[in-house]
This record gives sequence, structure tokens and C-alpha cells, in this order.
Amino acid sequence: MFIILKRVIIMFDATVYNTVKKGLCKSKTESFPSGNGDIGANVWADEEGNINLLISKTDAISELGRLLKVGLIKLKFSTPIFLNEEPDTILDLSDGSVTVKNSIARVQIAAFRDTSLLAARLLSAEDIQMHAEPIVWRDKLYKHDPTDQSA
Repeated sequence: MFIILKRVIIMFDATVYNTVKKGLCKSKTESFPSGNGDIGANVWADEEGNINLLISKTDAISELGRLLKVGLIKLKFSTPIFLNEEPDTILDLSDGSVTVKNSIARVQIAAFRDTSLLAARLLSAEDIQMHAEPIVWRDKLYKHDPTDQSA
């Protein structure tokens, strides 16, 4: 008996399912996820005109066995590009990237496949500098106290 299995590839345009948020975000609860299954980031444009990346890693596990956010990266700009004209934030489901854009600039956040790298790319007709400010809050070893109920 022979069983022949054929490989079927279904192609569809995932961009029709992209999600768009108009305007700046009040908090990280309005963020969009970007990642590759190993490293990820919650991405949002805040009310100060910065783009925030709340970084996660699949092997960043706490002393209690919980997955952690390992740090925050604030992307700051030499010109307040998102304050004068509020941006659209777009989650692209075809590649997992998040784009924050308006008529002045476009910033795309994406994770590379098969690596632990996130990239931020700024495109603008104007001369705008982008600076990444890392904020790390787990900078020491924590010892678990079994009597601590807040953990």
C-alpha cells in the first residue's frame, strides 16, 4: 500500500489583517507585539513622542519560574517627529514587525529570523537622529523569600 502525501502551500495576503492604532499611547497596555518566537518587544509611541520597546526573551525566567520583561529601550529623536503630527502604529502580521509612522518619518521595529536581534530603522526625508536609551531594572541577583506574599 502506498500513501502519497502532497505538500500544499496556501498563500494569502496577511496584510489585510494588519492592525492600526491612530495616535499616541497613554501606556504600555496599548502596545503592539513584535518578535520572532525567541526575542520580542511590546512597542508603543508614548505621549512624549518616544517609541518604547519593552523587551522579552523566552529564556528570561525569574527565580519563581515566571517569564520576565528584561528591560525597556526608549527610542528618542533629535526632532519631536511624533508630537506635531500624531503617528499611526501598524502591526504587520506578515512579518511580525511594528511600524510607527506619520508624514515626517517612519520607524520600523522587527526581529530577525533565527537570531536574538531586534532592529529599529528610521526613514525620513529630514535629517533626524535616533538615540536608543536602555533602561534595565534587573541588575542584581534576587534571592527568593518564601514568606514574601507579593512575589
